[in-house]
Amino acid sequence: MKHKLFAMALGLALLWTLPDVVSAQALTGVAQHRFEPTLIVDARPLEAQVLLDGRPIGLAGALAARAITVTPGPHTVEIGAPGFVPYAERFVADRTGANQFVVTLAPQ
Repeated sequence: MKHKLFAMALGLALLWTLPDVVSAQALTGVAQHRFEPTLIVDARPLEAQVLLDGRPIGLAGALAARAITVTPGPHTVEIGAPGFVPYAERFVADRTGANQFVVTLAPQ
């Protein structure tokens, strides 16, 4: 019984010391976006421009290890850099998971 009370007190003390970032509101926000379709791009060279449906979304280096929320349905991802053969691929985003592209552009 003493061990359970000690464990509960320790748990409450740890919760009390957590930063404000880890609040119930923050956790609720995470849960809301949990099942949204996402795009993950891991491309080389890192200075390659990444486009989603013809619109630039950033450089490959800035997008590495980052999940980008996309709307459900068909999309096109394009990756290009000067001096490299461009890459383009169509995919259909749905609520079952991430759409991941690992691409190394070939030199021209």
